[in-house]
Amino acid sequence: ASYAKAKVCLIQHSYLTTCGGEYHRLSEFAPFGCVPVVENFADTIGIPIYERCGGVIFTNLTQMMAAAEDVIAKIDQGLYNNCSKAVTNWWKAGIHWEKILPTVFGVEEVSLF
Repeated sequence: ASYAKAKVCLIQHSYLTTCGGEYHRLSEFAPFGCVPVVENFADTIGIPIYERCGGVIFTNLTQMMAAAEDVIAKIDQGLYNNCSKAVTNWWKAGIHWEKILPTVFGVEEVSLF
């Protein structure tokens, strides 16, 4: 679990091509407590939720290293101390699509099962 020792985890996927998001990669390492810095991608449906609840930093490919450096500096300054546990717990609780999708689309909560 090398993710548990990382302050930042990077996902660079599309390499300047239009593609869908690899949301499953977020759930692989985010529960360990590192801050995900992710290349923007075309599949934007979950981005606001992942930013607000999951602490994900989305950025352009050319800005990924700068964004990661900024996050590390903020962690070292203690600026993530108050939110890191809540974010980690959100990831550990799992993604509940039946709550996310209605929030994104502004409709009543539905049951998927």
